Amino acid sequence: MPTNPHELKTSVVNEGLENANITPGEVDAFQAIGAVGDPTLVAIAGLVLASGDIPIILAGGTQMAAVCAIIKSIKPTFDFSRLNLATTIYVAEDETANLLDLLKQIDPEISLHVVDPKFGESEDAGLRLYDEGFIKEGAGAGGAMFTALMRGSSISSLRRKIEKVCQLK
Repeated sequence: MPTNPHELKTSVVNEGLENANITPGEVDAFQAIGAVGDPTLVAIAGLVLASGDIPIILAGGTQMAAVCAIIKSIKPTFDFSRLNLATTIYVAEDETANLLDLLKQIDPEISLHVVDPKFGESEDAGLRLYDEGFIKEGAGAGGAMFTALMRGSSISSLRRKIEKVCQLK
């Protein structure tokens, strides 16, 4: 969708909270997640908390910001300076997601890494839809691309490989 349906999302969450007899602001994070959240986010937060001192790359945008918020609610003293959140430009520049502001509210030490795969230059019509705002990303694509770039890939070679995968459809 080229426009983020915030009103629809908000009404669905509010209805879920109401059905669970939860009043926003008067419940802990786990009760809210249990009612309307994604339990996978709690599992990811647990993995990060148990990881010791190793640097972490969270692959995703606003969902991984939610993981950071869960971590902060469990352990307010967590060292976010070793946490890296990697996403695409499509999520980072989505004003309706407001990712950078979300991360600053959680902890200013969270490093945000933004990848621009330049899908507007792609030969694949589906990938060009990203630049038109119809697709943001999915399944940690920004984190996967960030990791590939850190390992020496270039944006153009990465995009060509993604185009090859799209041709398999």
